[in-house]
Amino acid sequence: MTEAQIESAVSKKFLIAINSIVLVVSASAIVFSYAHLFPFYDPPGLYRLLPGDILTDFIWVYVLTLICGALAYVAAPFLSTIFWKGHRLLTAGHYNYHIQLFDARATRRSKVRRLFLPAFVALGLAAAIANIRQVANLIFVNESFANLDESAPALEVGVPILFILILIASFVTLLFVPLWLLEDTGVICERETVGRRVTADIEGVGNWYVALLKGFAGITTVITYLLIAASTIEWYYTVNVPNLFTLIVLIVPVVAIIGAPFLAMAPISVVHFCYEISLRRNKERLDAKLGGAGLARVAIDLSQTSESPEMG
Repeated sequence: MTEAQIESAVSKKFLIAINSIVLVVSASAIVFSYAHLFPFYDPPGLYRLLPGDILTDFIWVYVLTLICGALAYVAAPFLSTIFWKGHRLLTAGHYNYHIQLFDARATRRSKVRRLFLPAFVALGLAAAIANIRQVANLIFVNESFANLDESAPALEVGVPILFILILIASFVTLLFVPLWLLEDTGVICERETVGRRVTADIEGVGNWYVALLKGFAGITTVITYLLIAASTIEWYYTVNVPNLFTLIVLIVPVVAIIGAPFLAMAPISVVHFCYEISLRRNKERLDAKLGGAGLARVAIDLSQTSESPEMG
């Protein structure tokens, strides 16, 4: 079995496992809600923007995910062109742009590791939304907690972040789709160095954006987990938990938020799958667009020369 085949097999197992876990979590939330242990058994359920109760809400989440997947399938080249033009604008035209030639074998491998960054970006965004009450109220039904007892903070902390995360994850992935396509097509930028005594500065256009998103994800993830930890500790020392079962039920959302980015990978994986199955066609379309805009194809050779430079 080749390395690509092994990676493909591992990827499929990983995606099946992630989506299975999300289905179990969703089913548990539905059962707890219908048993009146969670406060989402009546409309409007979880999401104010979506009709129906909690069961209908989860169906809507996957409908919206499929819509995002369809957009990734058909609109990736258009979105990538916008991001390329955005890079030119943001860098004030100080870069020259090229299309790097790849080894054909490199284009056959699916990069499932790409799912992690969108998940953590979505977590940071979900936490930010959940902490802005006016915005959160437009999306999530916060008043569902009004009739709960003093143990409600266990739910109020974790549940809004978790379910807002699951709702927005596929939309966040649409931000990454054009960046992935720019990278897979080989769109690179080279800082203009004519007349300047500086080393070459070459990077992928998609990587330039990804670096910004990594910074956002890193900062917001740390802040989110610190806030969750502080809220959980405060709740633990102040709440009067009547029995072990209630304790377990109320701790579940807090524990779930720790693994929330992995749950977000379920809708993200659907959009990523749509991206992958359209990759060859979309690469050709983007290559044609950028080629028509004057981007030349270049080969970057970093092989060592036989002669060593003289030192001194």
